[in-house]
Amino acid sequence: MKALFFHTVRMLVRQRDVLVWVIAFPLVLATLFHVMFANFDEYYRADPVSCAVVADENYHATRATFFREMLAQVSAEGDDQLLDVREVANTDAARDLVLSGDAAAAITVDGEGLPSMDVSPLASDTLDQSIVRAVLDRYRQLYAEMKQVFLAQAGAADLQAPPTDAQLEAFAQTPGADQAVQTFMADAVGTQQVDVLRVASSGTVRYYYALMGFAALVSITVAIHSVSAVRANTSAVGARRQVSGASTTCQLAVSMAASFAVVFACLLLAFAYMRLVLGVEFGGRDGLAVVAIAACALMSVGFGAVLGALPGMPVAGKVAWLRASPVCAPCSRACTASRPCSWRTGFRKPRRGRC
Repeated sequence: MKALFFHTVRMLVRQRDVLVWVIAFPLVLATLFHVMFANFDEYYRADPVSCAVVADENYHATRATFFREMLAQVSAEGDDQLLDVREVANTDAARDLVLSGDAAAAITVDGEGLPSMDVSPLASDTLDQSIVRAVLDRYRQLYAEMKQVFLAQAGAADLQAPPTDAQLEAFAQTPGADQAVQTFMADAVGTQQVDVLRVASSGTVRYYYALMGFAALVSITVAIHSVSAVRANTSAVGARRQVSGASTTCQLAVSMAASFAVVFACLLLAFAYMRLVLGVEFGGRDGLAVVAIAACALMSVGFGAVLGALPGMPVAGKVAWLRASPVCAPCSRACTASRPCSWRTGFRKPRRGRC
């Protein structure tokens, strides 16, 4: 039984389909991915957007305190920095920076503490302007929600009109302000980003996952060749092996085990090449990746065994159907002229003008 196992493994690795599609093709395609996506993450890394803020009385007023804190948070140096804020004295200076291209937008604050942006007419609706607009829209949305909650309090009856800084400071000392803050925070929904990976994930890893899935799919051909070689109604080799001393059950079990070993080894080779040679990070879960490879190999062998056991179709026809290629190979002109080839014999080499 041991000799039969190693003989089946040698037979499988010598198949042209296995050598090309299961062993060589994933390695070649992974190398092409590595060359194509070498600087992919650097190209799509967003730099902080430069913007000019008019630091006038409205900007330094008490009602704009939250806006100043928000700008300080989104412009803090780090990986999450969105804006590069430059404070200017007046609106004309801000517009000059925008027109010269040194700033994507000019931000001004009105009497109520709400920000607005001015852009250059020569460059509108750019990516940088969209980032600034998204930041300001988010602040205006939060401001509207907070204003609605605060004005609903009993002590804010005199704040229906745009209040002065003195009125806001007086209202902040009342119990209604604390109640309004508690009400607003009770209805707030917080979002926290949770990373289940041990290392930072790259945007190109998805292509390598797809490549491993494709490799598992084409590995079905291994089980097709293996099972067809032990079935008398699927191949001539299977008919000869049926009269051997080994039972059919033993031959089928050995074929399935050999197919799983070959498929698992090929997928593990592709994974090791991507991980160790190309340096692709699979989330720091290499052990679970190996388990997933074993599961994919098992599913591939099972599906290939079902296809390999189908009677009435040659092995080449099953492999061609799997690769979505024409089932009947082209025949020679002499063969076609004498007698058209059927799908059952079209894979045999032409001999004396016949299939």
